Amino acid sequence: MNDFTQDPTLRHFHQAAMHHPFPEWVATSAIPTRKDVEKNASSSFADASRRLLPVHDPVAAFHSALDLMAHPEYYTENIFERVKKACALFGITKDLEPYAEFFASKIEKSAAVTEPLVNYAIDEQFRDHDYKLFPIDTEEQIKDASYKLVNMAFENRLPYPFFYKAACRVYKAAENLNIVDDVHPQIAEAGVDRLIDKNLTLEKLAGRERFARFGDPELVRAQYEEAVNETCVDKMICKIAAVDLVAGVPHKFRSTAHIAMPHAVVKTGPLVSTVEKAAREHVSVDDVLIPLTEIQKIPFRDAMFALSGLASQDFKKHASSTDAKDLSLAILDWKEGDKRQLMRLALQTA
Repeated sequence: MNDFTQDPTLRHFHQAAMHHPFPEWVATSAIPTRKDVEKNASSSFADASRRLLPVHDPVAAFHSALDLMAHPEYYTENIFERVKKACALFGITKDLEPYAEFFASKIEKSAAVTEPLVNYAIDEQFRDHDYKLFPIDTEEQIKDASYKLVNMAFENRLPYPFFYKAACRVYKAAENLNIVDDVHPQIAEAGVDRLIDKNLTLEKLAGRERFARFGDPELVRAQYEEAVNETCVDKMICKIAAVDLVAGVPHKFRSTAHIAMPHAVVKTGPLVSTVEKAAREHVSVDDVLIPLTEIQKIPFRDAMFALSGLASQDFKKHASSTDAKDLSLAILDWKEGDKRQLMRLALQTA
């Protein structure tokens, strides 16, 4: 009998992460191994008699809870209770709710279907046929799928919508296993999450109508410009691809191609991960970004004296957080005087 500390595949963890991204405090921490916990006292394991399911810290308790959800048949009710108590003690019960729903649904399906749950790069229905190609549950599968997808696209054996959705699935799987540098560069270009920069997109679309084989070029150009009004990255890409299809604009999966792929036209903005990191680390005050570390240097008494009642309560509640977004959101409702006072206090401590 093994638990996750002795499982080299960690398949159910990868499936859970693809269903719902792990919280940052979990994703950035190493998964405990048997070597990490072998010297722990038996009391630090939920299954003390077999020394399984360590619960000595939040990360171990999180992964033990996932292990237990994936294999409930291996453990007794008492072990369930010990894991639940550990999660409650560390305050991580809420973080585990999406995975409890996922594994409950998975177990229900497996009761009726004997096939194991497998994630595929291509998982589409087309003309009453299901197409499931290239599993992406392990590192080797993800790497292999990324190169096979590009090869199929290069040989014109894969329609662009299939390629784009598959690339996003593969890249997300690679992110979950922290192997994004190992996937094919064209998969990374298509799958990575970026914000929209409409001006750059319009620049890249300029003159694209010249390659249209059908329809009036001016009308095609207007359709491209209309597609750029979309605020969702994926919807904008799909609309541009649809205009390409109707106008006969060819998609060439070559680095030397004259016509950029729809995702390369749209994904021109900053990385979402970079923006999110900046939002976590900086407090926004009227579009001025102040490092959270500088805000946290402000003496509490100074803030209470300088800020009004609502603002001082928000400062007290959110300034000590490791995520600046909550304070940034609260500041949106502050009076202008409080905002100026906060910037003045931050400058004094800089």
